Amino acid sequence: KAFGEGMGVHVVAEGSGKLEATAQVHTGKCVLKGVLLYTDGTNDATLAVYDGTDATGKLLREVHAKGSDGKGPFGDTSVMLRCQTGIWATVTGTGAYFLIDYVKRG
Repeated sequence: KAFGEGMGVHVVAEGSGKLEATAQVHTGKCVLKGVLLYTDGTNDATLAVYDGTDATGKLLREVHAKGSDGKGPFGDTSVMLRCQTGIWATVTGTGAYFLIDYVKRG
């Protein structure tokens, strides 16, 4: 079954807020719902999102953005991937920032 199917409730996502540096977004089981990357409009940027507490976890999503393509957003808002350990995100690129949405699960 798809996440939430047959649950009879609406699932509300958590949001990371604007993050400008590598960060532990969430610790514990969850469902990754969306990743958005923004550039400063000049410099290229990369966002890598892992299931874990550091960059050695399973790579879930990677987003590459060319600064010359505008400020964004770049990414996907309908991911729906299970995370067993947490969400760790690594960002590179001058002026880059990102937003991650997820649902906590027990």
